[in-house]
Amino acid sequence: MQPSTPPDTLRAGRAPHGAPGHTTARGRPARRVLGLGGALLLGGVLAAACGSSSSTASSKPVTSTKASTPASSSTASTPTVEALRTSDGTVLATPTGQTLYLLTSEAGGAIKCTGSCLSIWHPLTLPSGMSAPVAGTGVAGTLGVVHRTNGEVQVTDNGYPLYTFVEDTQAGQTKGEGIHFPGGGVWYLVSASATSASASPVTGASSSSATSSAQSAPSYGGGY
Repeated sequence: MQPSTPPDTLRAGRAPHGAPGHTTARGRPARRVLGLGGALLLGGVLAAACGSSSSTASSKPVTSTKASTPASSSTASTPTVEALRTSDGTVLATPTGQTLYLLTSEAGGAIKCTGSCLSIWHPLTLPSGMSAPVAGTGVAGTLGVVHRTNGEVQVTDNGYPLYTFVEDTQAGQTKGEGIHFPGGGVWYLVSASATSASASPVTGASSSSATSSAQSAPSYGGGY
């Protein structure tokens, strides 16, 4: 009667003493041959993987990616005020071609147009994200800002706050030229070539539409 095989011998995967083991055709234990083959196979897989990774990386050209430009930077580079040629000369206008006006009694940023006036004369304000106005080509004056009581930041030229006129519904119209303001002062177009406050108002307007508006303008509740 043969002694039983110790458990640790079975766990180790070794054939019990006296029991026939599996061998290769050359008589070597299969376990050792498989171990060597596995090592070779593993080495081959790793080498192939490394070679594939290296080949893939080298096939792609090295490029530099430019950081995207923030919205605020893009906005900051857009002109706030442009020069526009009209029948009354080259005047200031918005980028969309709407003419801009000043009120002579507001020299130096002393705002007079408030309340119902704002439903007729719309302040040109800085877009969100801008800290200062940008002058377009042909704008010779000094652009700045003035802070209104409602918190809006209004654009100025040579110290005059700038406005658009409600009746100028198309680009290049100048219907607000020469209108008298009940609180004092006159609304004028703004010369694009003026470099001083005294030269800013375009007082010699010759357009028939401007003269007609000045003579027959409705009161709009005192907004003019």
